[in-house]
Amino acid sequence: MDNDYGGKISAKFYANSGIETFCAKHILHYDPKRFYIVAIRVFAAKEFIITIYMEDKLKDLSTIHPGKILVKKFKIENVTPEEFFDLVEAFNFTLSNDNYDLDNMEVINK
Repeated sequence: MDNDYGGKISAKFYANSGIETFCAKHILHYDPKRFYIVAIRVFAAKEFIITIYMEDKLKDLSTIHPGKILVKKFKIENVTPEEFFDLVEAFNFTLSNDNYDLDNMEVINK
């Protein structure tokens, strides 16, 4: 049996106490008028780390690397899993091993 699985996750954060409130608490000088959240990475093992990637809306960096999404990285290590997951209203994910392409999977026992 494989031990390594990958996949995608979708998450919905609470509207009034969600991810932007979390950013304001943990990122110095966070301003939602300036930064747009592009991606959120959650790492959980012996440590719990949230990494948030944001586009700086006040700086036009598109000419530096055309075709790339240039982001700033904010790594947050002083947070508990409970604090982060309390922001999440719902989430859904599917994991698979690399031997199977889920786009080609068809359920036969509906």
